[in-house]
Amino acid sequence: MYTTIWEAPLAFFGGHKTGPDLYSLMSPTYSTTVGLLRSIMGHRGTSWVPHEVALLRFGGRYPLTMLEMKRFPTASFDAGSNQTIRTWVVLYNITLRIKASLHADAKYLAMFERRIQNGQFFRPLRFGPKEYVCTARMASPQELVTPTLDITEDMGIQPFAQDFDDPQQPWYYAPMTMNKGVVRYPTFKEVQAFGLKRIVKEVPQC
Repeated sequence: MYTTIWEAPLAFFGGHKTGPDLYSLMSPTYSTTVGLLRSIMGHRGTSWVPHEVALLRFGGRYPLTMLEMKRFPTASFDAGSNQTIRTWVVLYNITLRIKASLHADAKYLAMFERRIQNGQFFRPLRFGPKEYVCTARMASPQELVTPTLDITEDMGIQPFAQDFDDPQQPWYYAPMTMNKGVVRYPTFKEVQAFGLKRIVKEVPQC
């Protein structure tokens, strides 16, 4: 198992629709976390299984318009009376501790360790939009035991993962809760037993 530290000045993970505003989740979903880890090591024959995400630092929420999402100006943006501007409520000054297992041959394990140590990644690391660049490193001994923030939040039903072994390639969904700064992901078998899914590919009946 690997424990990594991720930091960014701004982050937007999915979002709750509340009228004209979109609120970022307090943590990446399971599938988003897999995507983050695959940005470091994403070779065929490797498989990431995230176990938990812990919130170590959080500066608060900040409302941005869609254009401000990219340019982050000091002055407010006035779109005029004929336009509807959707506001994205993002997270700022955020640090996450991610625990995950990498199922791979020894050479890929060594490659991951070398890449994260040297900062050489398969894809740019982002917490949402391409402008929201983040950094990743292995957790230090002190960071392994850093207390999490005392934040508890129900994030509702969120996408979990897609089952490509099923001919219908369904997307599975599962409840997501942050309890005292920690999101613990269920196993894929537990999510399948929960039974909430969306069929992606219709298979003709013989």
